[in-house]
Amino acid sequence: MTLWSCDPLVMWPGGAPCRLNEGHTVYLERMIGRSMVSEQFRQFKALGGWKDLQDSVNTFGSSSPLTQLVPSLQDVDPDDAFSSRFSYGSVTTDQWKEHLFSYFKDQVEVLNKVDWTAWMFTPGMPPVQPRYDTTLADACIALSQRWIKAGDQDLSRFQGSDLKTLSSHQLIEFLSLLLQEVDHQGPLH
Repeated sequence: MTLWSCDPLVMWPGGAPCRLNEGHTVYLERMIGRSMVSEQFRQFKALGGWKDLQDSVNTFGSSSPLTQLVPSLQDVDPDDAFSSRFSYGSVTTDQWKEHLFSYFKDQVEVLNKVDWTAWMFTPGMPPVQPRYDTTLADACIALSQRWIKAGDQDLSRFQGSDLKTLSSHQLIEFLSLLLQEVDHQGPLH
């Protein structure tokens, strides 16, 4: 469901700075997911995105300037940090922010409360962690924990029906959790 929406959406926001463009794209993709599937699905995908962001920050290091929303690319090959995709030209971060304030002119008071420096120029994780509905993720965690804690004698208790209630996205998360356990602990059985 999300694959088909990605490429057209990357082009639609146009030339916003790359990470901002990607952010808009992901937001729109998740809103389409909410319309086509459910709000819980949107929250599940957002929670996965937060985990991916944490992994990236861990990979680069929490003090790496490459983890800033607007990194300085002086003496840095941008391809080392992210791919550049601009459509119909490019804009600066300041131009994007000016447009944001202009477009939401009735919300300037709210926008002025945002700590733009912390969000755009501080390395590491964003200054605010969203609260997500974890219902769909909890189902993946619960099933993966059953598998992880099961002894060889318990394996016959697992049924194909255990997986039937999970979406394809949840199956991927479930398998990812099992693989993480194997990476940390070694083979399960």
